[in-house]
Amino acid sequence: HGQVIRQHVNARFRWKMNHGTKINLFLQFRFRSLHCLSWPTFQIVWISVQCVYLKKKFNSMLLEDKIVVITGASRGIGKSIAKTCVEHGAVVAFTYLSSEEKVRALESELTANGGVAVGFRSDASDFQQAQELIDQVVEKFGTVDVLVNNAGITRDTLMMRMTEEQWDEVINTNLKSAFNLTKVVIEPMLKARSGSIINMSSVVGVKGNAELY
Repeated sequence: HGQVIRQHVNARFRWKMNHGTKINLFLQFRFRSLHCLSWPTFQIVWISVQCVYLKKKFNSMLLEDKIVVITGASRGIGKSIAKTCVEHGAVVAFTYLSSEEKVRALESELTANGGVAVGFRSDASDFQQAQELIDQVVEKFGTVDVLVNNAGITRDTLMMRMTEEQWDEVINTNLKSAFNLTKVVIEPMLKARSGSIINMSSVVGVKGNAELY
C-alpha cells in the first residue's frame, strides 16, 4: 500500500452502451511527487475521475440514434418533448394536424443545431393513419425505439352541456389514439426486441375538474 505509483499510469476503460456500440476511453494520468499514494486511494481517485468523465461525455446524449415517435408535437408539451429528445441525440418523428407552414418552421427549429426531426401529418385517432405513420417511419428510419403517446385535447364543460360529439372527440384523441399507435408499433419493437412506450395523461385523468359535476 505504500508503494510508489509510477509516474505514468495508462488506463483503458471499455464501456458498452445499450445499443451495442463499444466505446474505448483512453485516459492518461501523470502523478508527480505522490510517493505516499496508496493503491486503494488511487483506485478511489481513478473511479471518481471515470464517473465525472463519463457523465460529462454521455449525459447529454442519452437518446443518441434512437428513433422517437411523438404524437401531437407541433406545440405545447409535445413540442417541448421533441426539443428535449433532439437535444439528447434522438431522431424525432412527430405528428401534427396544424398548418404546413408552422410545422416546417418547427422542423427548422429542431434541426438548427444538427438534430434530425421530421413532421408527419397524421391523425392519431384514426387507426389506418396510425398504421401508415409507423410504416412510413420504419421505411425511413428502419425501426421505432420509443413511442410517446402525447396527443390530447380538452372539451371541458358541464356534463349537461357536453354534446356526444365533444365526448367522442376527447375519447378518440386522448384514449383511442394511444391504443392505435401502441398496437401498430408493437410489431417493429418485437422484431428489434427492444422498445419503450410512454403514455402521457392529464391530471384531470386522475381527478376531474370540479365544474364537470
